[in-house]
Amino acid sequence: MTSHLAGPWIRRFLIEYVIDERNYSSNTQQSYRDMFRLFLPFAAKRSRCSMDELPLARSPGHKPFHRVGDGLPTGPEDLSGFPPGQPARPAS
Repeated sequence: MTSHLAGPWIRRFLIEYVIDERNYSSNTQQSYRDMFRLFLPFAAKRSRCSMDELPLARSPGHKPFHRVGDGLPTGPEDLSGFPPGQPARPAS
């Protein structure tokens, strides 16, 4: 296995962990698959390489996707649209 590339590890995660070890439902398995189908092209474009050559680790000097404080969400409270301590959904 080529340990510096992400592809073999993602395949191993999907087959050995999601299916064999955790025995997730077929809907969950398809959700993981679909997530990687969306994420991998983005990560490859961001890393300026093909999906087959996507590295598992960052190269020295690589900029992170975002930094804390640059206006992007940093936690669940940022994503919900509600201040911390308030319910994410209105009570029904």
